[in-house]
Amino acid sequence: MCGTVGRSGKFVIPGEKIGVIEEFIRGKGTYVNNGVIRSKIVGTTLVNLVSREVMVYPRVRMPVFPEVGSTIIGQVVDVQKTIALVNILKIGDRASRGSFTGILLSTTVDGRRGIHVRDLKNAVRAGDIIVAKVLNNKNGIFILSTAGSKYGVIYALCSECGEILELEKTRLKCPKCKRVERRKTSSNYGKCVI
Repeated sequence: MCGTVGRSGKFVIPGEKIGVIEEFIRGKGTYVNNGVIRSKIVGTTLVNLVSREVMVYPRVRMPVFPEVGSTIIGQVVDVQKTIALVNILKIGDRASRGSFTGILLSTTVDGRRGIHVRDLKNAVRAGDIIVAKVLNNKNGIFILSTAGSKYGVIYALCSECGEILELEKTRLKCPKCKRVERRKTSSNYGKCVI
């Protein structure tokens, strides 16, 4: 073997030669072109001399995309009567590296705890940070749900003075101006680290 061919721990870029099919089996992160095994991604080579397999593991974290069932943390950017737009900040425990927008519908908000979801402004407000679940992602549109006790608003500001609202039993109260506001809060309100 000469140069980088067949060596573990070597940094490679897409298209770089890693080995030949006469000596190795193509593994994860590789492709074959004219009998030559080449890197498909930016990463580090791993050569298993026992199984004769050559692989490339990503050097950088691959981007995370919201998928059906994913839990996201997002910031509400606009609220209308039946729809709210949410800028997705985190997917699971990883920061979103893309610009993803989710849609929260009045029909996907849990109406328990005395919140009337006929008007979505009783459940979320612009600026709120929420935890939600991805229900659907057809055509690149992420439909979100806050149904369930662990989903909902985890951080909110007073719409009157901008102070952080405190949870008192089932309502949010401003410690500064004493205004009481309604939201569909998560059981983790004020506890989540963003």
